[in-house]
Amino acid sequence: MYFYALGITKGVFGHDAVDENLDGSYTLAVHSADGSVNCWLTNSLPVRHGPANQVDVNCSAPFGTATSPNAVVNVTGP
Repeated sequence: MYFYALGITKGVFGHDAVDENLDGSYTLAVHSADGSVNCWLTNSLPVRHGPANQVDVNCSAPFGTATSPNAVVNVTGP
């Protein structure tokens, strides 16, 4: 993840924590190996093709919230 305003770039990975919310959106928990990034990403509905999705980001490290209005969301499954 890249936090532009903070100048932080870190590789992150999920810890098998993808939750489907009641409204059909998804929340993904990610963190960095050194603990400097710990965030939850939640997409808004409807999911659109290409970089046209809103994803809300809530982080405990670095602390704060943000919204990406042009994220690519790829939902796969049964």
